[in-house]
Amino acid sequence: MQNDYSLYQRLLMNLFLTAAAAAIIPAAAVTTVSLSAGTPVTAAVWSAAGVSLVIVLAAVWFYLRHQLQPVRDVQTGAVEDEQSHAPGEKDEEFEQLAKQTISVSSNLTASTKETSQAVSEIATTVQDLAAGTDEQVNVIQDINGTSSQIFFTLQEISESIKFVSESSKASMERFQEGDKAVQKITNHMDVIGNHVNQSIDVVGDLGQKTDEIGNILTLITDISDQTNLLALNAAIEAARAGEHGKGFSVVADEVRKLAEQTNQATGNIRDLINEIQEHTNHAVGVIKKGGESVEEGKDLNHSAGDTFKNIHSDVEEIDEFIQDISTAINDVTGNMNQVAGSLEKVSNIVSDSNGNLQNSAAVIEEINASMQEVSSSAETLSDIIGQMQEKEVAK
Repeated sequence: MQNDYSLYQRLLMNLFLTAAAAAIIPAAAVTTVSLSAGTPVTAAVWSAAGVSLVIVLAAVWFYLRHQLQPVRDVQTGAVEDEQSHAPGEKDEEFEQLAKQTISVSSNLTASTKETSQAVSEIATTVQDLAAGTDEQVNVIQDINGTSSQIFFTLQEISESIKFVSESSKASMERFQEGDKAVQKITNHMDVIGNHVNQSIDVVGDLGQKTDEIGNILTLITDISDQTNLLALNAAIEAARAGEHGKGFSVVADEVRKLAEQTNQATGNIRDLINEIQEHTNHAVGVIKKGGESVEEGKDLNHSAGDTFKNIHSDVEEIDEFIQDISTAINDVTGNMNQVAGSLEKVSNIVSDSNGNLQNSAAVIEEINASMQEVSSSAETLSDIIGQMQEKEVAK
């Protein structure tokens, strides 16, 4: 009988260890999942889990201690004599202990099965989380690839903008040179215009002088005509005077010839003066047209200068826009670098979480196997105790 009690004591101790394992394994599973998922386990959670575990173990220990008290009494001699009690009383006591132990073992078996099912569900959840992290890694890699393409595109745009900026600066320099050239041309056109106006004034004065010369020639022609008429009258008077008028007649004839020559020379001069006046008038017309052309050229130069100024202003605005765009692209590039760094960190974290989840899945599978062993041990305890009951009944 005492050997049966010793065996029963060992079975109850195994039952205690089994219950302790059933309490510890789920807590270990939850902690493993929390750590692998990247969820920080706070001191409050650790404290609550520890207190719960202590309470469970204490309750099991006190219960088993109460159940083992009769066994200890048998072993230490607390029961004086097996003959002092009726034989049926010991059997009833042992049978009652066995029934209670079987009940505890059955409850423990059911609890371990439920816990094993919960651990299996946790394992499924961990596998789903691992699959989700795989998808997240793929998405992050796609985003990282897209951001890299955007980064390279922005770099190409930045290089193009630099080229455009340099070209715009070169264009501004050329426009400035062109504007200076237009200013020089305008100044020269002003000088030419002044000279043309002076030429018009000079030619106008020349025309007035030729007109005055014409008037003088007219006066000379009138004088020569009168001289010729006087010479003719003198010749007539000399002919009337006869011998006394011959000398006077010769003088009158010479005066008449001189008057005719004067008229002829005056006519030639008049013709030349007329030609000079025609050429002068033509020159005045040409010079006036040249002056008009100079004025038109000056207007065109002023328009060209205004156009160069407008183009220069537009190019300056474009250069400012380009500088703003370049600054914005530099800012976006910096942000893209930060995003790329953040994505790389997130990818590493997700990859680490994925590895931890896979490790957790393996650990949970081991925990599930341990829970099944616990359940099997509890069932074995129930079978052994049942066999002990049958032996006692057979005795």
